[in-house]
Amino acid sequence: MSAKGATPAAPAVAPPRAEIGAVALGGALGSAGRWLVSLALPGAAGGLAWATLVVNLSGALAMGLLVAWLETRRSTHPLVRPFAAVGLLGGWTTYSTLVLDVRTTLADGRAGEALLYVVATLVVGVGAAVLGLVLGHRWFGGDDTHAESLVEEGEL
Repeated sequence: MSAKGATPAAPAVAPPRAEIGAVALGGALGSAGRWLVSLALPGAAGGLAWATLVVNLSGALAMGLLVAWLETRRSTHPLVRPFAAVGLLGGWTTYSTLVLDVRTTLADGRAGEALLYVVATLVVGVGAAVLGLVLGHRWFGGDDTHAESLVEEGEL
């Protein structure tokens, strides 16, 4: 069969136990890192929850970079994505804490700040992920136009 008619090789699949272990290890590292950021950037009473904002925006940027890096590789170990995307970045980012921060801000009577916090996190977060994709494609040799299609298809 010619190369033109050849079907691409299926990606390597890791055993389910190995995937669970990779996700758990990545999640432990990501969560520990997030906790350290919360210690370094403690929220002042009545102030913006900077630690949550920092980890969520940096996590969005890192996810964009990771996706771009993965796209430019012919093959990667089957545990890279579960470890890095699901575990590490899943443990690093914390939208559940964002919700609690917004609830606290609303309870303190600061509705405008709560709305700004949510909009900034979501808009800047999507922008950071797209920026990560674009930068990643440039750094790792991928195609910038693919970043736009991921956003349009809702895969990001």
